Amino acid sequence: MSFDWWRRGRWAREMDAEFRFHLDNLVDTFMREGLSREDAERRARREFGPSNWPRTKAAINAP
Repeated sequence: MSFDWWRRGRWAREMDAEFRFHLDNLVDTFMREGLSREDAERRARREFGPSNWPRTKAAINAP
């Protein structure tokens, strides 16, 4: 039982890292287009969607 808890915790951390990677790349893209960091982060969050969506959507396939 405790192993399952550890594995799900690890999975959640990996999903968070994956989400952050894609969000950061989107922010960088918008900054290269001339937006300030603040505006680029706002636009990336708006275009990428809710921060819990990728983890919620992928939870169906969680180990």
